[in-house]
Formats: sequence, structure tokens, C-alpha cells
Amino acid sequence: MKNNKLSILLPTFRFDATARNAIETVAAMASRDVSVHIGDNSCDPNKWAYLRGLADRSPFCYVHCHSSNIGPYGNWNFLWQQSESEFLCYVADDDIYTPDYFFAALEELRRNADCAAASGCFLALTWRAGTLHVEPSQSNLHATPVNRVAAYSRHTGINAMVSAVHRREAVAGYLAYMSERPFLPPYLDQFMTYASLAAGTCVVDARRQIFLYNNTNWVDAETITRSNERHWIECGFSTQFQQLHLLCWAVDVVHYFNSIYRPSTLDDIQSQGIIEILYSTIFHGWFLNHVAVNNDALIALFNPIPQALFALKTLIATPCEDYESIIALFVVILRSFDADIALRYEAFVARSLRPAAAKR
Repeated sequence: MKNNKLSILLPTFRFDATARNAIETVAAMASRDVSVHIGDNSCDPNKWAYLRGLADRSPFCYVHCHSSNIGPYGNWNFLWQQSESEFLCYVADDDIYTPDYFFAALEELRRNADCAAASGCFLALTWRAGTLHVEPSQSNLHATPVNRVAAYSRHTGINAMVSAVHRREAVAGYLAYMSERPFLPPYLDQFMTYASLAAGTCVVDARRQIFLYNNTNWVDAETITRSNERHWIECGFSTQFQQLHLLCWAVDVVHYFNSIYRPSTLDDIQSQGIIEILYSTIFHGWFLNHVAVNNDALIALFNPIPQALFALKTLIATPCEDYESIIALFVVILRSFDADIALRYEAFVARSLRPAAAKR
């Protein structure tokens, strides 16, 4: 049974001065009402001793050292499973640490038991007039990442913080867009969650969803590693052909929302929020947890793909006019795996880019 306390989860990846400042700031917030869980997967004895020293200062601060092979998302999942609290706030130390974002997310969770908020690089959580807002960060102008903060309720999932009008338009437009795809996957129902997610809602069904949310916890990376083949088969990704289709689809989705919601000013809150959460969920949640695991065959198959995803991420986070170059890079990578898919995808993108370019 989960208790009503709030848990702050801080997976750590670095050990420099900025990271230590973030860690110590969060550790100092441990109290009877707020438990702090700090995770480390570096297996660095010096860092582990440092974290244990922080935990010794408060009975409500816990540190968890675990295997380094589960990766950053495994680090986060591991902490989630260690917490006995109903409400969670996630803070990462791998970007510039800005406490204001953290406190805003924390306050929102305290006020509303069913709230959910999400933020990432190039996004800021701000608290205005009793409402938590997601908007592009001022540091976006300088291509400087801000800290990642995500506040979650176990009941609600992720909320993209977009208006009802944007949600309806996004889903309707996305469904029309999908109907014209030259390689529409037969398991389309598995992908409808992403349309809902981009529109500001999250449908949870552990039997079908690729990111394997099981109503209370994310499935940890070690579980996925141990039963990797079974998960792939259950999710319908048993062949290389289907896996490549999924990657094509992921880029399609980002391209679609990027074209209709391309940010023009810092006031355009919905566009950057939708794009960032699409990236985080599709590429981080699915790709890292389901491909970058201890499966040598899959790692070898998809090894070049992160280069395209990283470039795509950079372009999405910093709007510019050169989206075509990222698509071209992705086509080159696809061609090395399956020339037919690459050819069809390239033709499809060429058609879809023309109206988007004219719109800009």
C-alpha cells in the first residue's frame, strides 16, 4: 500500500560541482512529509560514500546504489520502485539545475492529488496565478539546456499541458495524416496512445502499450532485458521490417506536430511542449528501454540510429528551417538497413515536406 507522502526521486549521473549542488539542495528537503530517494548507477565508490554521507544527515533521505548496466531510465525506474509514496516528483542532475522549476512542480503535486506535469530540456515549469505552466525556456534562445523536472501522479500519467482546442485539432489532424502513410502498420491501435499523449492525455494499457506502463510502475530496464524477446513479440515488433516501420513512424509523428505547431515565439507554449514530450516518450521511453538494452543483436542493428535521433532532438529543441537535412540523415540510415523502406519513406517525406515548407 502506497502512503500519502510525497517522494522526491533524484537519479544521479554526474559528480561535478553543479550536480553536487543539485543533489545537496534536494537532500536538504527530506522531512517527515517528504522522503528523498537518490539513486546512483555509476558504481563509483567515492560518489557512493558522498551520497551515503547525505543520507546519514536525515532518516528521510535514502540512497540506492545499483548496477550501472541498466542505464539512465533504469536508474529512474529503480527509484520509482523503491518509493512507497503515492505522489512523486522527479528531478535530474544532468542539466543546469534551476530550483524554481522543482519547487513549482512540488507545489503542484501538493495542491492536487491527480495532477501531472512534464518538462524537459528547453522547457520551463512556471507557477502563475495558481496554475502550473509549461513553456519554452528563455535559455532556448541560447541553445542552453535547462534542468529536467517532471512531476508525476501515479494515477494520471503524463499531461502535455495543452488546451482542449489544441488537443482536438491535434488528434483529428494526426489521424488524417496517418491515413495517408504508405506503410501504415497493421498494429495501429498500439500507436493511438501516442496521438492521445501528444494531445495531452495518456491512455494506460499494459497489454498493448509499447512503453509498458503497468498502472503503478514503469517496467524496469532489467526486466525488459531479461524478457526482451517476449516483449518484442507481444508488442508486434518481431521482425526487422516492423522495427524499421516503427522508427519511420516515430519521425513521421514528430515531423507532423513540428510542422503544424512549429514555435514562432516564446509565447507559443503548446508547440514546444507537444514536441518535447513526443520526443521524450517515443525516443527516450521506447527507444532506450526497448533497444538500448543488453541484446547484442538489437544494439548492432540500431547502433547508428541514435545519431539521427540526437540530430533530430537538437533541431526540434531549437527551431530552424533545416528540418529537411534531418530527414535526409534518417533516410541514409534507413537505407543501410532496408533500401525499399528508405525509398518509400523518402518519397513520402518529400510530398509531406512541401506544404509544411510553404506554410513556414
